[in-house]
Amino acid sequence: LREEQRFAKHIEIDGGIDGETVALAARAGANAFVSGSYLFASADPAEAMRRMRADALAARATAGAR
Repeated sequence: LREEQRFAKHIEIDGGIDGETVALAARAGANAFVSGSYLFASADPAEAMRRMRADALAARATAGAR
């Protein structure tokens, strides 16, 4: 949606972002995510962040292909 409308501002989602919801938010157009509890509760926060980033990028690519 951001790209379709040439919207230059960022859309941030804060709260409830985890390994599943990050992809949903990215497909809906969000491009900035705040995830505290999910990351810090993970056994490996750095790996959880890498997975979330990859999931968000993949979701955005899929959303752009519509």
